[in-house]
Amino acid sequence: MKRILLIVLGIIFFSVSSCSKGGGNPEPAEQNLSISINPDPGSSVAPALSGTYAFKLLINSTPPKNGVKIDITGTKESDNSIQFSQTSQTSSNTVTSVDLSLQSLVSGVLYVIKIDVTSLTTATNKASLTFRVARK
Repeated sequence: MKRILLIVLGIIFFSVSSCSKGGGNPEPAEQNLSISINPDPGSSVAPALSGTYAFKLLINSTPPKNGVKIDITGTKESDNSIQFSQTSQTSSNTVTSVDLSLQSLVSGVLYVIKIDVTSLTTATNKASLTFRVARK
């Protein structure tokens, strides 16, 4: 009789301990960030017709729940010196494009622009791209 009682208690213990806690649907995993720019100069140099170059940053993946942080660094290609840097961020998972602009571009200087995008939900979820721009 004791053996049957122990078996029944064991079954109850294992069935209770295997039940999931939380009771809701688990949140889906965050998608890896994928970004691009428009216009995309590809491997060519993007032409800035004035001291300002405007473009859109496109988030091609599902945006993170808390948005993203955008870091832009512009270096002079000839000596790799940092000419400018700027940071901005979105705070919504509905933002799929961000209007950006580079200011105070000097004629005759070839800039290497690096854009780093980091999820505000998962700090290890990052994407980067690099392109070149020159003022005509």
